[in-house]
Parts: sequence; C-alpha cells; structure tokens
Amino acid sequence: MIQQLKNSKIYLSVYFLIFILPFLPLVREIFPVGFGEEYTLVGFVKEMIVLFFATMTLAYLSEKGREMRINGAAGVLVIFFFYGFSHLFLTSAIPSNALNNFRLVYLNVALASLIILLFLNSGFSPDCRKIVRLIFYSALVVAAFGLYEKFINPDIIGLYKLSYPTVVKNLGIPGFPKVRIAATMANPIKLGLFLVVASICCIYLIETASRRIFSFLFFFSLLVFGFVLIFTLSRTAYGSFFIVLCMYIIFKMSDKDRPLKKVLLSLFLFSIIGLLTWVAASKEGTILLRLAQTMDTETFMADPRHEKWGLIIKDLSENLISLLWGFGLGNSGTSGLSGNYIIVENSFLSILVELGLFGICFYLYVIARYSFNAGRLLKSQRKEKKNLGRLLFMYLAVFLFSSFFVDSYLNHPFSVYFWLLFAVSETEALKNNAV
Repeated sequence: MIQQLKNSKIYLSVYFLIFILPFLPLVREIFPVGFGEEYTLVGFVKEMIVLFFATMTLAYLSEKGREMRINGAAGVLVIFFFYGFSHLFLTSAIPSNALNNFRLVYLNVALASLIILLFLNSGFSPDCRKIVRLIFYSALVVAAFGLYEKFINPDIIGLYKLSYPTVVKNLGIPGFPKVRIAATMANPIKLGLFLVVASICCIYLIETASRRIFSFLFFFSLLVFGFVLIFTLSRTAYGSFFIVLCMYIIFKMSDKDRPLKKVLLSLFLFSIIGLLTWVAASKEGTILLRLAQTMDTETFMADPRHEKWGLIIKDLSENLISLLWGFGLGNSGTSGLSGNYIIVENSFLSILVELGLFGICFYLYVIARYSFNAGRLLKSQRKEKKNLGRLLFMYLAVFLFSSFFVDSYLNHPFSVYFWLLFAVSETEALKNNAV
C-alpha cells in the first residue's frame, strides 16, 4: 500500500506543517492542555508530524526491498544527527533543556536527511512552489492578525494565557512599553523575521506568476508585509528586509532581458516601501527611533549582548575540550527553560557553546553545500529554477544575518525553513545534474 503513495501524497504532512508553523505559538496558548508548567500537547504538533513523516518514509523505503542509496549530503546529515544525539547525554545542562534543544534542531536535521534519501531512492521530492505558496498564505493570516492587533484591538494579546507577562515584556522597547506587535508569533522579532521570509516568497511568486494580475496581487501583498513589519520595531527584521530588497535589485540588474525596466520597477518598489515607512514613522516616533538605532553604529556597539558574547568566548577558550566539543545541548536557549542556561542571542556562539568547533564545522558544510546548490540553480536556463536559486540565496542571507542577533538555529519556524530549504536545494540540484 505504501508503495502506491504518490509524490504529492507522501509530502502532505510536511505541507501541513509548513502552513501551521506560524500559528503554533498562539494556538498552544489558546489550548494549554499539556503536562508540567512548560509544555503543551499543541507545542509538540511539529514533532508528531515529523515523526509521522519519518515513519511513512522509512516504511516506504524498507518496502522497496533494495539497497538504499545515499549521497554525501545525506551522509553528513546522518552523522550530524548522531553527533547531536551524543550531546543530548554528554551535557552539563539539565535533561529537559537538552531534550528541548534536541527536538528544536535535530528533528529538522532528520527531516532534511529523509527528504534527500526519499528523493535518491524513489525520485519523490517536495513541490517547491507549493512550499512557497503555503508560507505566503499563512503570512496573509499572520499579517491580518498583526494589523488587527495594531489598529483595532491591542488587547488581543490576552489570548497568550501561559506566557502573557513575557509577551507583554517583549512588546516594549527601553522607555516605551507595549509599542510593538507580535501577532501569532508571540515575539515581535520572530514576527518581523517571518514577514521578511514571506516577502521573499512574494518576490518569488511575482517573478514566476503566469498572469499580470497575479503579479500585482503578490506585489500588493509584499507592500502589506513590509508595512506590518514596520510595527514590529525589530532592528534585526529591518536589516534583513533591507538585505532582501538589495539582493532583489542586484538579481534584477543581472537579468539579460530588459534589465533597465526591471531595475526601475525594483526602485519603484523601494520608493513605495520608503513612503509607507515615512507615513508610519510620522505617526509614531518610536519607529523613527528604531530606524535611527538600526543605522547607528554606536548604539550597536553599546548593546549589552557584546559583553555577554565576550565572556562566552573567554570561557570556551580556557578549555580546549569544551572549545572542540562544546558543553552539550541545553546550555544555550531561548526564554522559558528551566535551570541554568545562557540566552546567547547569537546562533554561531550558541552552536559553539553546545556543539563546539566540530558542530560549527557541520554547519559550515551545510551552508557551503546549500550555497553551491543555489549557485548552480542560478545558472539554470529555466526561469523557475533561476528564481528558486534566488529565493534560496535570499533566505540564506536572512538566516545568517539574523543569526548574529538571535538564536535563529533554535527558533521556529526559521530552523525548520533552513533545513527544509537545504533539502530542497539538494533535491533540485540533483534533478538538474548540478551536483
């Protein structure tokens, strides 16, 4: 029976996961049924979906009754998974924190490896356009929620039953309480970065739209996402959005067919977003303040995170084994965990703290392979493949940039997107005999 599954059917659970990811932070609080003080059943929906997909995939591959094919990328991911599994036990953190970080990262690693193995052994691969559209559709709902929160009913954040004090705290900036929005993401920074990802999807959909009316609708959606993003007051999201727009213009300039017209259209997009920002900033001084802080190097250097990062590097450098191996999973994390751990707010240092230089090397391999695959897709003669390569590069740029200021490698949905898009880059490059 399993062998009769079609390509479109076997990935249904993954598609469902992609759509619901931005809503899980809120839904888990609306339905706080769970165990203990920290975990709810809804909070484990992602894990249950990944385990379901893993079970179906392994059952399908075992029914084929032949030797399983594996390539270098899948092999490295399998090794990396067991490397992380060992850090689940060889850690100085409490077991619950270690298990939490393992599920946040390594189930995504498992998902990526299974997607690659499934393609190598059956030819089944996820539909890239469907993935982009699902993120886009979910972003429309999130953006609408954000607009409702900002302009109609700010008290809707009362839906966050378990973490209401933390959400309210996150909505403020120094000297200005409750001036940001969080929508369904529970955190303004996560909301801002998600809207940046949604904007990347809009750009892809604009470039691949079959009719002009669809291009216009996606363009309008891009403006809406940019407008809502302004009210997150997230400097990381502002910088990421600027990077995406700059990359879009560079890509348009590299087009051989009527580049001047396309560059002018891109500049027009910049102008519209700039106008929306000016209108919003003229109404709220906090927006101008955050924009100024985003571009002010003195504000950046005065950030207290730098002192914390310096102490972390000092502690690691004093012990060679810790530097190479790390302190184990659960020693770094986001707010809400138990026991002693560090909120590093820097993915690279978080990986170093937990997994050491060996762990950094695994990530560097994945990033290099991802970039190589995306670069090959950029050289494709097919427009859709070229635009996919651009999307992959834009997301990687946002993921790496945001990783300097937040723990993107732990945070959902960004960690899921990273590993999923790595698997997509691998399968699409293999389709084109690019690797």
